[in-house]
Amino acid sequence: MKTKTSIRVSVDLVPDFHAEVKARAQASAKTLKTYVKDVLAERIHKDREEEEDRYWGERAKEAREEGFVSVEESEAYLKHLLDA
Repeated sequence: MKTKTSIRVSVDLVPDFHAEVKARAQASAKTLKTYVKDVLAERIHKDREEEEDRYWGERAKEAREEGFVSVEESEAYLKHLLDA
């Protein structure tokens, strides 16, 4: 099995921002390196979820424009027909 190797990334921060990131890392009981990696991973995860929500929202809009209805609307209509 092939192992993944890490790639070093260098980022220039202004001193005030560096101090804030470092303080947040310490408050989280993490090293600066671990804190930055965790924050980046969380942001990437959030961005992916937002992209997926946007994608499915667009598909739902297209479906409504084509005359399709939501699952809830379909279930309500079927219940209405069964109750009639």
